[in-house]
Amino acid sequence: FPSESLLDHIPALILEISEYVRDPAGQAIAANTAILDKARELGALRHGQGASLHQVLREYQVLNGVLVTFLVEEIEQLTTPPSAADGIALVSRLNQAINVLSQATVESFVTLYTNTIAEHKDRLEQFTRMAAHEWRQPLSTLQFGISLLRRFNLDADRRERTLATVERNVQHLVDLTLKLETV
Repeated sequence: FPSESLLDHIPALILEISEYVRDPAGQAIAANTAILDKARELGALRHGQGASLHQVLREYQVLNGVLVTFLVEEIEQLTTPPSAADGIALVSRLNQAINVLSQATVESFVTLYTNTIAEHKDRLEQFTRMAAHEWRQPLSTLQFGISLLRRFNLDADRRERTLATVERNVQHLVDLTLKLETV
């Protein structure tokens, strides 16, 4: 497992699964809010660690495989093994528990992932608005300067100042473009 924090969650999940499998008449695992919260925390933890949804699902598959192997080994050591129907019911309850917990983990993971995407989208939209604003100012100055140069008979001094302003704004746009490329 990728971290010690993950190791704090797995034993709690395994203990709850074993209680659920052991007591068929007891509380359904889907009704146990404490263990569902632990599964949700696991989803948040794996999201924070940058895991993929595929990894999270694969981890539950591995956990399920380990627990089924454990059950089979334990059943093989019994002097009087359970009936096939009891064995199948036991594995079915184990799979049901894993499914409920993995669903809670995945829902938490996907919710956080969706929120992250929305935050990135908002930041990109803000950046785009800011970049467009930064581009509009020198473009407006350029448009005005060009219209001055075309419409009016400017004296040489005024013409040079207008050309200098146009040149500064062109350079400003070049600088903005280079910064944008860097970003």
